[in-house]
Amino acid sequence: MLKSPLFKSATELLAAILSGTSPADAQMERHFRAHPKLGARDRGYIAETVYTCLRRRRLLEYLASGSASIRSMRRFSVTKASRKAFVAL
Repeated sequence: MLKSPLFKSATELLAAILSGTSPADAQMERHFRAHPKLGARDRGYIAETVYTCLRRRRLLEYLASGSASIRSMRRFSVTKASRKAFVAL
């Protein structure tokens, strides 16, 4: 289930990290201090979402370019489960 307020917070944080010059963990700490109402689970969801996007940044950029195929995804060393998840999108 998509938690839209948390997903929105994760996208805001990711945008701040990608456009900023400070490290991701410092940006994340600032974001969480600015939003004290976020609970531990919320912070965990947001942090995991952002770090996953950062880890898979090249793959996500490639998929967004529109020239992606299952065969070409092999060079990103994506597991079969991840491949199925991306195809489902």
